[in-house]
Amino acid sequence: MAIKPGFSLGPRKYFIFPLVAIPLALLLILGLNLYLGRDIQPAAFVVFGVEGGPENGGYNFTIALVDQYGNNGPADGYIKLKIKDQKGEEIYSSSFRVKSDEFFEVRADGGVKLIGFSWNVPLANLSMADGDGMGTAEIVFLSLYGSSVTGAVGIELP
Repeated sequence: MAIKPGFSLGPRKYFIFPLVAIPLALLLILGLNLYLGRDIQPAAFVVFGVEGGPENGGYNFTIALVDQYGNNGPADGYIKLKIKDQKGEEIYSSSFRVKSDEFFEVRADGGVKLIGFSWNVPLANLSMADGDGMGTAEIVFLSLYGSSVTGAVGIELP
């Protein structure tokens, strides 16, 4: 019988694969949980506010989200805002993406600090409204995980 040069594990060569693959898979799962764990699955708005109006030259919208357990936090997703006049005609519409790292500390009534998101809509971006100067702002937050939150509030229009 001749001795062949080289190193061979023989039938045990497949034993190394699980030793490498299992720890790598566990690290990947742990890393994804830590990364994705920052975001919440939004179930409701804990803050949905509008400040400003015709006399201020625009509106400042602020939202803060909570999950089904009442935990406040950020979430990656899309925001869709529609403003309608009293007759239900749309005078403004916008949609944009928001990332969880764009959320910051906002204050709710009573000075409570929450993690939320805020943006401005200049009055010049609105179409002319029909009616007595009142309207409705509707916001839909759609998370990248598929959950959505909807809220509406009455606002004063020019």
